[in-house]
Amino acid sequence: MRNIFCIIGTVLSFFLVLLSEGNSLSWLYIPWAIITIIISLISYWNDRNIFLQGFWLRPSIICLFSLIIVGYQLSVDYALGYSSLDKTIFSGASKYADYCFFSASIFIFSFLYGIKNTNKSIFRQNGVDLKKKQALAWLVLMIVSFALFVSTINIYFFLSGVVYQGSGAADYEYTISNSLEGLYQIFFYITLACYSKLILLNHPSKSFRNYLRGFPILFWICVSFYLILRILSGDRGPVIYNSLAILYSFIWCSKYKFKFPVVVTFIILGAMFVTFLGTFRSRDSDLSIAMKVQETINRQKEYDDKSILRPTKELAESEDTHFMAVKDIALSRTSFSLGRYTLLSLSSAIPGLKRKYLYALGLTPGEIDSAVYFSISSQGKNYSFGEGSSMFGEAYLEFSLLGLIIFGLLLGSIYKQLDISLMQNWSLSVINLAIILKLSAQAIYMGRSSFAYELGSILHLMVIYYIINFAIKRIS
Repeated sequence: MRNIFCIIGTVLSFFLVLLSEGNSLSWLYIPWAIITIIISLISYWNDRNIFLQGFWLRPSIICLFSLIIVGYQLSVDYALGYSSLDKTIFSGASKYADYCFFSASIFIFSFLYGIKNTNKSIFRQNGVDLKKKQALAWLVLMIVSFALFVSTINIYFFLSGVVYQGSGAADYEYTISNSLEGLYQIFFYITLACYSKLILLNHPSKSFRNYLRGFPILFWICVSFYLILRILSGDRGPVIYNSLAILYSFIWCSKYKFKFPVVVTFIILGAMFVTFLGTFRSRDSDLSIAMKVQETINRQKEYDDKSILRPTKELAESEDTHFMAVKDIALSRTSFSLGRYTLLSLSSAIPGLKRKYLYALGLTPGEIDSAVYFSISSQGKNYSFGEGSSMFGEAYLEFSLLGLIIFGLLLGSIYKQLDISLMQNWSLSVINLAIILKLSAQAIYMGRSSFAYELGSILHLMVIYYIINFAIKRIS
């Protein structure tokens, strides 16, 4: 029955996309969003998998929440008269409102179908023991990469948050500190996976205190300093990702299931925190940290527009890339990329390959990275801030409406496998667990991310792991 709902939802979404030409269907936004949420609840409430029953903090649920916010919120605000799409996104955006709303539905129903038809995980049980010396080696690499990262940054520029307000140009070059921070993040996920595996092997417990004590104190000191630096700089991503990775690590070790009210509260507070950091980052970089906090609190008085869910308004604005993709294709400003972004993401697995060889082949940054394409489409080559990307926008650029189905099915299947692995698998290889924790942690941002980027980052993690792990095993 749940599969039938998803199929009917997808077919009707297709029909409404076709009907949107020359018609105004905004009166359907709110009832359609309610129907989608009801079908989503039906899909989860009576899950036949006994291990997943009561697991309301599943990565797939957080991911679905992100997709619904990005796909629907701005359109619902528009239907309620809270805001104008022509001002929120770009002039003339309302012309594409119906098409974008119902095509986003195609992705969401495909995502739900992918979830319901995935019952096994590709992340198999692994009984190979992990030596403490190997975990310690990864911890040392994590600490060293963090120390090198801190030593190479301009602390004033870093804490000002200016660099995260936009690259300023399409050919922005990463510095050594960016590369070192990327390495730190990889070593963080691998180290987290190593000690999580040791905890589950040696003394599994549902106590969060015992979980914390399963890690060396140096791990928590390093992580704490990094998160504090990132909070002060106003960069939300690493703070959210790393914190959620630790939470999902605890869930995997303990198989603990948070109650539904706790999960709802967690999501709302998390969304508010994301908005706070985004506003904090936009404050004048010459202000002290205390003044930035005060200005951020006072900014609530600046809002003259309403939203059905204000804490997630900024996340919802990522839907502008979907509107841009539809507009640019309709106006023949670009053509469908036919999987180019996803294919070229494979190059991200090899450090330096993209910048050294792909540019030399004559490919422009906008042809390699969908986030760069959207930034250039919106502001021109010398853009002042990055637009980012979205699952909807990139999927449409790749294969039109068919891309929304393909990417939705794939994403749903992947996230159902994460759900199963966190609750059913008691023993995983380090690299599998690191991948699971990384993808689970990024669920809240998945709506505003891109499939190509996530694929590239996972492949990059795997390449680094296998190269270094080979050396560690030979030494130990």
